[in-house]
Amino acid sequence: MSGVRDLKGAVSWRSIARARLARSEITLTDAIMRPAPEVRSYEELLGQIGLIYRTDFVFVRDEDDRICGVVTTADLTSQFQDLATPFFQLGEIERRLRRCINRVFSPDELRAVTRRNRLRSAADMTFGQYIQLLNDETRWQRLGSGFPCGLFIGYLDAARVVRNKVMHFGEELDPEDKDKLKRCLNCVRVLDSLP
Repeated sequence: MSGVRDLKGAVSWRSIARARLARSEITLTDAIMRPAPEVRSYEELLGQIGLIYRTDFVFVRDEDDRICGVVTTADLTSQFQDLATPFFQLGEIERRLRRCINRVFSPDELRAVTRRNRLRSAADMTFGQYIQLLNDETRWQRLGSGFPCGLFIGYLDAARVVRNKVMHFGEELDPEDKDKLKRCLNCVRVLDSLP
């Protein structure tokens, strides 16, 4: 760069490798990508993912035409992990819990507790219905978990609240919400040790 607005080019591991493949002795000039990939700060990030993936990074220009930052594939990976992890955790909680419930309770028992005549398995149940089913000491003991019913129900109810934030309201989760999902998932993994 020469100044905050004049982007001359960029050097990346890829541009260095390409220059090195072309000749054995290279200079900085040989490794500069021209033009360097750029986007505007007001552009949608999702629309730029292909460009970022192809080039490994983009420079970001603000409204005053100044370079104000860089977005890299590492940034996308980190953001994806942060956004996707709660969905994967919730999916695993439900999958494992359904497997445990289906292993121990018959469809008739599930229908009797939930009062849903068309229910065929735990896959047709909601988080609230899991709580309704398992918040009974006798039914809880049938799972053979080894830890207190109230503790598990507390974790499961907290996960239900977080699930609603994510699925229905699209809210971003704070560290406490993420911790609630981890705790519930760890408990459910104790109940169901299969992968």
